[in-house]
Amino acid sequence: MGIPKRDARGDADEAKRAIAWWRARYAHVMVGLSQWRRRADARRSRRARFRVLLAEVCGECSHPWVEHLADAGLVGSPVCSECVYELEHGFSSGPICHRPVPIDVLSRADAAAAAAGQGRSDQLVGGGRIRVAKEDRDASSIATLREATAALFFGLVQPRDVIALAADLLAAGSDGVSLVALASLYSSATPADVFDLSFAALIEAGARPLDRDGEEIPLLALRVACLRLLDGDWDLRSFSSWVHDRIGHEGPAAAQPLVEVDDELDARGIGAGERYRQKVLRLAATFLADTEGPASEDH
Repeated sequence: MGIPKRDARGDADEAKRAIAWWRARYAHVMVGLSQWRRRADARRSRRARFRVLLAEVCGECSHPWVEHLADAGLVGSPVCSECVYELEHGFSSGPICHRPVPIDVLSRADAAAAAAGQGRSDQLVGGGRIRVAKEDRDASSIATLREATAALFFGLVQPRDVIALAADLLAAGSDGVSLVALASLYSSATPADVFDLSFAALIEAGARPLDRDGEEIPLLALRVACLRLLDGDWDLRSFSSWVHDRIGHEGPAAAQPLVEVDDELDARGIGAGERYRQKVLRLAATFLADTEGPASEDH
């Protein structure tokens, strides 16, 4: 019996199908990357605005101007939520400050927010390729992978989420043997497989090794939880319960103000209204600002 002849037409059809599949996969990755970057832009803008309002204080009550935004909808009657909180809990006898945030402070905060998001979203160049700023590729992207790995350890994300992020990073210009291997895993891969490749990918990218035994992983996972709260993906009780159960009072000291939120909600019961929710949002934003260097820096 002779050797069967190769079906050239069949091979060509198979090659076309493979090319079509990869094109569809690439388009999917591009859409995901675009959405991820827009969300990242929005978060950067919010953090930049928050930092300005946190750094500057009211001359009357000495509280940061950010505390005067809790009831921003009441244009005719601004109020400092920290003054209210201190009065309600017996830390102060008043009076409550009603000074509005000065226009020049708001202008500086808005300018900082605009600058933080400017030029950071996906930029298309010839042929549909994405041009990514070096600081985005080497800092924000690897920091995001670092946080996602910690979030997987705490069950906040699934293996497929980290795999998809690795594919996004490759499309954005990052590379490395372990990152390619991570992006190539099936969505049914085990967390252990993802951990090993993600840890290796961080090191190949020039980042310091992820500390498996210290406080870094809990703090990084808490950053992801805070972002979910600020983005509206979690309600206040879901957030506080997760922090209390998974981080706990034995966890890192930097996390304790957020751990105590669940205890405060238990004590307040139905009395935990919008003003307290706004206070927790500010605590979450403060935690993100305070840990942006130590917890998420790569080098």
